[in-house]
Amino acid sequence: MRDTVDSDLLETIVSTTGLDDHMPLLFEGSLAEGFGNSTSDVDLLALTPEGDQRLAMPIIRFAGKKRVEVRLRSESQVRAIADTIRTATDMWALEEHVLDEWHRFRHGQMLRGADTIESLRTLLTDEAFENVVHLWHRTRAESAITRAFLLDMLGATDAALDVARAALLHGAKAWLASRHQTYLEEKWLEEQLRRVGSSRETIERLRDSLFAPPSLADVEQLLERFQIRAARVEDYLVRIPGKTTTWQIDAHVHVANESALYRLDARTSKVWQRLRTGSSLRGILSSGERETILSLFRARLIAFSPPASDPSRAISSESEIGVARSSRVLLTGASAGAPIVSPCGNDAKDFAAAGMALIWENVLIENAVEDATGALTAGQVFVVCISIDRIITAASRCLLSTFGVTPLPSRSESVSALNAGFTAHSDTQEFLARQQLIRRALASRDLDRAWSSCLELIAWTRQMTGGESFPSSFESLRAWQHTVSVGYDWIRLGAYVEASFPAREAQEVLSLRST
Repeated sequence: MRDTVDSDLLETIVSTTGLDDHMPLLFEGSLAEGFGNSTSDVDLLALTPEGDQRLAMPIIRFAGKKRVEVRLRSESQVRAIADTIRTATDMWALEEHVLDEWHRFRHGQMLRGADTIESLRTLLTDEAFENVVHLWHRTRAESAITRAFLLDMLGATDAALDVARAALLHGAKAWLASRHQTYLEEKWLEEQLRRVGSSRETIERLRDSLFAPPSLADVEQLLERFQIRAARVEDYLVRIPGKTTTWQIDAHVHVANESALYRLDARTSKVWQRLRTGSSLRGILSSGERETILSLFRARLIAFSPPASDPSRAISSESEIGVARSSRVLLTGASAGAPIVSPCGNDAKDFAAAGMALIWENVLIENAVEDATGALTAGQVFVVCISIDRIITAASRCLLSTFGVTPLPSRSESVSALNAGFTAHSDTQEFLARQQLIRRALASRDLDRAWSSCLELIAWTRQMTGGESFPSSFESLRAWQHTVSVGYDWIRLGAYVEASFPAREAQEVLSLRST
């Protein structure tokens, strides 16, 4: 059942945000669509006049115990979103936030200005939008399962299973989009499946595969149920990026790609010098060089593609993994900072990017805690599990950020990247042990134990990353202002050195000096 915004709350919001009475207004998000719980935010969208200086930033207020977020968009921005989706041909270039904004606009409850809103909604038919959302998720599901098979072949089993879980989420979402369910966020997946009449057995199998250690065979079977092709590839071809350069200083081989410099150890140097674009991965692995090839792949010095695929779509690692400032510059080249492949340093831009990412991941942890707290009260088991999974991922990315990794790997590969790049570090071992404790509790469906262990993981992560005093961001206006203030300090540095923001939403939200 959908919630509504009562007149008293609406009057409070309008009076405290400075919205004009004539502005078209939508109630959007999980509560508006009947998915929310007691801790869910009240999300509104106001259509503002062209040139309004507030357009880039949301307005955040607290009405009683409810956090209210008002997004501001002009009619031309809404038209641009519709045009972007309607003309999209490359699903990788189409950003998720664009789809999310149109879905929220299309399915929100009209509070004011119905004529204007209805007119804008005709810019994109429901059928066209559903087809794009289906293709967007399907493209990512098929890519992720192909990537999982590759990682499995390279011996990175845990990473393969993490990526396979991402394939499952996208596969289920693609299947739902073909049944008129285009809500983008993953946490209400179970409720969406129920809406379209999915069996209890399907939902429970999906839940077990997402939150308990599955096998790739289990994932393949579920993907087929969601009509996603999951054919295993028997071999992959090596692809060496065009802007990769090799040279020798003294006795050591150094390799540079577009963003980093590496020194290779003696064994890896011999393997590297034998590699050629088009070489068979299976043939290389037959000589017992699995660990070496995996390290080169994770350093983004090589990529792979199935034999019949477009080489420009080669599968590469999504982030160089290594210890910040692990090497010194010597007359003989870079000193060895880690076995096999050693990265050679960071700069101020990377430092600022890592700091901003650390702040943002802590905000995401607080958001997941808020979701889980409401879901525990409402008995929404799937939402609790998704929230715990989000917290584990965000905690791993906090640790990666403190190690200076930037850009961060994809969310689905963050835990395995931490293990791969920093396996000998005591913090990594402690994190992995705590993560396994939580996952065992989820596998046995002991939600209380999983949640208490998750809260302990949050406390430990903040102790290890200097975040003991990080506020409960969504608890009150004062806590939110504290969060923004902490984030603003890093953003000032990031802007000065032109560092990349961790996410578009982070740039919008944390740029608010006061709300």
